Amino acid sequence: MERGAISSALIGHYFGAFIIEAYEYPEIKAYIERIRKNYQQPEAFEDFKRVAKAVEADPRFAKLAEFAKTACAEQTNQQGGSSSP
Repeated sequence: MERGAISSALIGHYFGAFIIEAYEYPEIKAYIERIRKNYQQPEAFEDFKRVAKAVEADPRFAKLAEFAKTACAEQTNQQGGSSSP
């Protein structure tokens, strides 16, 4: 896939909340750490992290970011865990 084929604004608008929510889940963070460690790939998923942080920091998507974090925290709390790793 060609980089830059979709604008960052479009990614943030349509997928931003999903990206942030996925990035915030402790299970996904643990999975990424296992991949990095077990397969000696310290850069694995760096683009995922970069996109999540960029969307989160963009003021245009502040409400989406807050919604995603809230949804993630609520889901994690319902499962009996905490929202931080």
